[in-house]
Amino acid sequence: MAVLFPMLLINPPVVRICEPPPGIVKLASFLRERNVECRILDAGLEGILDIFQSPSIKTLTSLPSETWSRRAVKGVDRNLALLKSERGYTNFDRYSRAVNDLQKALSIMGRGTVSSRPGIKIGLANYEDEHYSPLSAAELAGAAEDFRANPFYTYYKKRIPEVLADFNCEVIGLSINFLSQVVCAFALIGYLRDAYPHKKIILGGGLVTSWIRQGIIPEEHNFGGLVDGMLPGRGEETLMGWLGLKDESAGQSDKRIDRNSSGTLHLPPFDELPLDSYLSPGRTLPWNLTSGCAWRRCTFCPEKAEGTCFYSEPLKRGIEALGDMSSILRPALIHLTDNEIPPAFLKELIRRPPGAGWYGFCRFNSLLEDPGFCRDLAASGCVMLQLGLESGEQSVLDALAKGTRVENNIKILENLKVAGIGTFVYLLFGTPAEDLRAARKTLALVQSNIDLMDFLNLAIFNLPISSELASELDTNEFYAGDLSLYSEFVHPGGWNRGDVRRFLSGEFMADPKVRKTVNATPPVFTSNHAPFLLKAVSPVP
Repeated sequence: MAVLFPMLLINPPVVRICEPPPGIVKLASFLRERNVECRILDAGLEGILDIFQSPSIKTLTSLPSETWSRRAVKGVDRNLALLKSERGYTNFDRYSRAVNDLQKALSIMGRGTVSSRPGIKIGLANYEDEHYSPLSAAELAGAAEDFRANPFYTYYKKRIPEVLADFNCEVIGLSINFLSQVVCAFALIGYLRDAYPHKKIILGGGLVTSWIRQGIIPEEHNFGGLVDGMLPGRGEETLMGWLGLKDESAGQSDKRIDRNSSGTLHLPPFDELPLDSYLSPGRTLPWNLTSGCAWRRCTFCPEKAEGTCFYSEPLKRGIEALGDMSSILRPALIHLTDNEIPPAFLKELIRRPPGAGWYGFCRFNSLLEDPGFCRDLAASGCVMLQLGLESGEQSVLDALAKGTRVENNIKILENLKVAGIGTFVYLLFGTPAEDLRAARKTLALVQSNIDLMDFLNLAIFNLPISSELASELDTNEFYAGDLSLYSEFVHPGGWNRGDVRRFLSGEFMADPKVRKTVNATPPVFTSNHAPFLLKAVSPVP
């Protein structure tokens, strides 16, 4: 059978470089099963390491005079090695210093890759450019035109020709999931348009989906001719349509879908990426069993606002593929990247443990109310669950349509603690249903149960532009730019963002135990590194 539409799939910078990007890897497997030749490139990882490994920068005689800056630049190799070793996670303070030093070094060394233009700051998980906003379509076109000024241009012009030298692809696809990727992705597009004008460029990923599904831009938008296709939603479905190839799973929703039309199991080519270069103590295998959210009722959820459908792998086959991949890669940790691991898959993971420790998001569901079930989860390898507690006030949970009860949530946290499963707990403040009284009730709940929470993530509510709540509130522009996904709103109870911030930084963080748990969250890498740190020495309050 002839090979059609050879494709290069790229994960652009800047993203956390602690594990491979699962999207382009699983998409590559899917396309190869359908006779579409493709290759994958994690430019997010390689681009950052290229800056860190630049000899001309690391051997500078004119290092910054400030002590921290000099230490950070000189210690790059040591700190990279530390974050790839088990020793790097046995002491929280040592771990934090290594991460913060790498952040500092990257901000310094990144500036050395361009013509000394100020206003650019690179981090391990962020990118800031005062010249080009990721929220403005016009400024992204400017970033593409000005691609030589991007700090990753040196990497692009070296690495892309290497990849394409023996791979004459027709299509280059970029997966854009985070705002931190957008400007650098468009600089890459500008380079590709200049160096390879006849190749087609398509964009996909979570952020592209949000732009289109929330009505920010139409699907036919091409950023002034820079791109040839915008593919929202599941790549397996939208790519087949764009390529003009039939796929049996296209258009189906809320069903368990067998993505392999040939009936043969083809595992994703994770081994084609530099797996031992990611910043984790051993390989982390990211894997998703589902796409979208099975619950889809929470009023604050962007996916509900976007009308995202829920898809699932066949139960037994999904767990079988995960086990097969685990036996091949022998990961130190499995990261289940699902929005929520459905109860049926939790049961199957107990029946067929994947062969390595694992963690991921889970709802406060009734299965976890059984202490025995939690013990069985721990025995299957579950080392940590991410849980959206959101609030300690039942009326707020009801208004958010969470479908949970405060008392049941606490029982679940108790069961997980006894079972030895770590908890990464998320709280959400400033929703339209919350006021200061409700926020204080959440604080009281946290204070009385702080020993049941290993990590605490505090977030302030952002209102999706297309949310059903937006039509009920007095809204205005949140971020300047035509690509912004969120609206500012006047809180119906006067509990506005400034009030929420003051409460969190003052009253909420005043409790030493609460502050200690909040500060235990790993800098930059947050939940991705949290499982490795569960047994580390607690940070100084």
